[in-house]
Amino acid sequence: MEREAGHPLRVERTPPDAPSGIVLRMLDSRSHLRLLGAVLLAAFAAAHALGASPVAVPAVTSAASVERFIVRLRTTPASAAYQPAPERVAALATRHDLAVAEVRHIVSGIHVLRVTPRPGESATQTLARLRADAEIEYAEIDERRHALATPNDTLFGEQWYLQNAQPSAVNAIAAWDVTTGSPGVVIADLDTGVRFDHPDLRNATANRLLPGYNMISNVAVSNDGGGRGPDASDPGDWVTTADTNTAQFKGCTVTNSSWHGTRTAGILGAISNDAQGIAGMTWQGWIEPVRTLGKCGGYDSDILAAMAWAAGMPVSGVPANPYPAKILNMSLGEVGENCQRNYPAYQQTIDELAAVPYHVLVVVSAGTPETGMPAAHAIAARMSES
Repeated sequence: MEREAGHPLRVERTPPDAPSGIVLRMLDSRSHLRLLGAVLLAAFAAAHALGASPVAVPAVTSAASVERFIVRLRTTPASAAYQPAPERVAALATRHDLAVAEVRHIVSGIHVLRVTPRPGESATQTLARLRADAEIEYAEIDERRHALATPNDTLFGEQWYLQNAQPSAVNAIAAWDVTTGSPGVVIADLDTGVRFDHPDLRNATANRLLPGYNMISNVAVSNDGGGRGPDASDPGDWVTTADTNTAQFKGCTVTNSSWHGTRTAGILGAISNDAQGIAGMTWQGWIEPVRTLGKCGGYDSDILAAMAWAAGMPVSGVPANPYPAKILNMSLGEVGENCQRNYPAYQQTIDELAAVPYHVLVVVSAGTPETGMPAAHAIAARMSES
């Protein structure tokens, strides 16, 4: 497996409908699945970061098993609002005899907590003790999520999901007779990032991409040598056999790069009606790539941060998004029995994004035939039930 390097940012001529001062970029796309379309059809008719720094803690030895949790503390009389409180979270963990590796505020009082549990204690047992603490409103394991499978169509004639050919498809042709989209709409694509060299997303005469952001905090998962930062290009998410022998990627599947984010970006908004490539659901507006998935997927904590940033909410340690999105696309999730649980951090975030002043529509994958699981088992569908 070969690494395909990310491509440097290039400044292009600004199209007439581009937001003022934007730096333009572009990439690749093939195709995906139907679910994105149904919600986007309805959407056609239609941005100073909080500065809490991560807590500095002693280094945890590499032999120790570091577990990841998402924690939200209850408010106190001294602080009626949910605020960044990494020191308070660290003190609580220490009180439970947990060796703290990192505490970092995500958004709206939600923190990621990385700790070494007590000797002989499982992550599930540590979670139970945290949940029993009266100071904690909720605690969850910071789990991995993965890109869900996509078809490999490359031409519109093969894009069955846009042609009303099956019950799971949308009738995009009829919809385009009504509208081909709105120039000012921003759709954030929370995925693996994009290939900024794909002619169906950017070429000499057209561009569909905003700069976006990389919200992956772990450098190894990000696979770009830098981790969280302003480069949303996809460096690849391949996993080798050697990777699976490391603690970071133990249990992961050996795989080539998926370029999944480029595919979903193309389904959402490939340059259309140009006699080449595929057609996007919307022919106008902007696609904002937000990297949340890297090698072996991505963590809930980074996905939650990406949801907030994409919508224009302040996220600790990250510059404000100059182009807040009104639609978030999340073609990610997980299958299996874990999908039956409630996830209060996701529900809280979705509720906040749907309310004033954001009014953001969150579109989440509900499973695919390739998973072998019913759509109702997809974790993302569970997130957005209510």
